[in-house]
Amino acid sequence: MLRRFGRWAILTVVTANLLLVVTPTLSGGAVAASSHGSSLSPKAAPSVSDPGQRCCMGMAYDGTHIVMFGGCCDSLGRALGDTWTWNGTSWTPCASCTTPGVNEPCPRISTRMAFDGTNVVLFGGTGPNIGGSCPGSLTGYSDTWTWNGSTQSWTQWCPSCTPPPGRYSEGLAYDQNKNRVVMFGGNEAAYTSGPSLLDEEGSAISPVSDTWVWDGSGQTWSGPFNNQTGLCPRSSPGLAYDGDAHSKKCFSSGVTRTVTLGPAATQESTRTLGSGMGA
Repeated sequence: MLRRFGRWAILTVVTANLLLVVTPTLSGGAVAASSHGSSLSPKAAPSVSDPGQRCCMGMAYDGTHIVMFGGCCDSLGRALGDTWTWNGTSWTPCASCTTPGVNEPCPRISTRMAFDGTNVVLFGGTGPNIGGSCPGSLTGYSDTWTWNGSTQSWTQWCPSCTPPPGRYSEGLAYDQNKNRVVMFGGNEAAYTSGPSLLDEEGSAISPVSDTWVWDGSGQTWSGPFNNQTGLCPRSSPGLAYDGDAHSKKCFSSGVTRTVTLGPAATQESTRTLGSGMGA
């Protein structure tokens, strides 16, 4: 279904197994630019039954529904901080999400989410200072949140523990074979502008190349495993689990690599499969 709001358009495609949200575009195909404080118009406000158009949100399957959080942007160009679930037919806003930074993550752009076998884990993202428990982070939040699909609620993971360094636009994927989530790369540059046609982060990019592993059962991060994937630092990589090979596939800048992590999350093998998605 295609809906248009002036220059804005949102396309939602729903099948039995896939929900695809194509983000707002300007004429000519460029993604709308914004900043944390600039105006962004027109913008359709979310309703009780529709989250409204957005880009750069976190999205993952929680075992029962699809859960979506945050993204860009409200009518003033600021990061969004709302949580919605999709049951295959309709959207529902999170009823327990009332206080950012307390019972829900702070508003943020370019966060990443993945199912960890029990819950959905959310890490990173960049957002403004909105006061209260949300001081903002232009170089990327370092807090970890888990979403319980059964109770439809967020829980912040161990605020006093040492997490991976803050970042946004990282790669995040569930390793079904090892029952854990793998995180690679991301951007730690100060966020200066909104998403553009050239990149998700805007004008500033300072990519990283460390790898971290989230154990959903133990609720712990392990790492860093610095550059053990053989990949150069990069932002916004595509990362997905390959069930046949029991490994993760990382695609960025035209290069696909296979990354196999052993029981202790150490590097066992890395090989270049070639250039392009079909390699």
